[in-house]
Amino acid sequence: MSFWKRLSNNPGLGARDTSLRDAILLVAVIIAVGTLGYALIEDWSVTEALYATVITITTVGYGDLAPATPGGRAFAIIFTLLAIGAVGYTLTNLAAGIIERSQMRREESLRNRQANRLADLNNHIIVCGGGYVGKRIAHELTKEGKPFIVIEPLEDLMRWTLLYLDEDYRRHRYRETADFTYQMDETGHEEMEIAPLADELDIAYILDTPTNNAVLVRAGIERASGLFAVMGDDRDNLLTVLSARALAREMGNTKLRVIARTVEEENTLKLKMAGADRVFSPNFVEATQLTTHMLHPHTGAFWRMTMDETVPLRYSEVYVEADSKLAGMTCAQIKSSEDYLVMSIFRDREYFNLPDPDEACQVGDVLVVMTEQY
Repeated sequence: MSFWKRLSNNPGLGARDTSLRDAILLVAVIIAVGTLGYALIEDWSVTEALYATVITITTVGYGDLAPATPGGRAFAIIFTLLAIGAVGYTLTNLAAGIIERSQMRREESLRNRQANRLADLNNHIIVCGGGYVGKRIAHELTKEGKPFIVIEPLEDLMRWTLLYLDEDYRRHRYRETADFTYQMDETGHEEMEIAPLADELDIAYILDTPTNNAVLVRAGIERASGLFAVMGDDRDNLLTVLSARALAREMGNTKLRVIARTVEEENTLKLKMAGADRVFSPNFVEATQLTTHMLHPHTGAFWRMTMDETVPLRYSEVYVEADSKLAGMTCAQIKSSEDYLVMSIFRDREYFNLPDPDEACQVGDVLVVMTEQY
């Protein structure tokens, strides 16, 4: 189908397409009027009249064919002014149409890539809520190499969360907070649209509320291994936990682990009743850390160091499987051969903290260890 037919027959013609079609029609009318006018007034052939019209519209003006009569010259003056205006209008609309179509193709490409990310998610973590807590969870999941998706209804919080996952941006921000003389120039990055920013970072996201069942289904709740409900409102977290647990049960996802954040500690039991496996209060955790820093500064500094991404010291867990070489090894042997410092052993639904160096590990144990990760 020709370009003109697409413009003429498209029932969903947008305002820009309609304007472009009208502009092309206007140029066609101008050419017809000019050709007819020159042919009648100057008694030129159709070919000569069309030639004069075209060189007038294009402002080439070779000078080899010019009106000889006063009427022809008057017509040429009026026609030239109208023709140049019409062509300018048409070119403006044509350029705008090209830019708009290019933008539409780019947006469609971004949507397709984001749709592919959502479809490829499997055994992933759903982070419901961005901002202060959500962005740090997403960062930790990134370091662990765990696939995840962020759901946040507010565009500013979503952008803030995504920017925190940009290593260069985060490094500049840390330097800015530590050095008052340092000025970062990242305003362009901070003003990026959500879609291209997420695409650049290869992050799956949904800009919507996670309390909506349809949104959780889009996020692949039936395939997810875990979900964080870490929004700033306990009611939103409660509804999200209820929806997630009910949907997972309905879709046969029995492995889903749900961890929720509570602002008010008295809502902890409600969130557990709704289906959360664990409930944490950032206020309580932060208060504990602050007190530790005050009363036991070296312990506080050590704890802070374990959270510093520039220091490769991490807590982790190791499962002792039937075919694991760790089975039968003592904690001292594990420290010597694997560089794991065993802090605790989870066995028979009980934690054995600071186990004896001669304690042998058994099949089924879960070792809570401290290790250096490079």
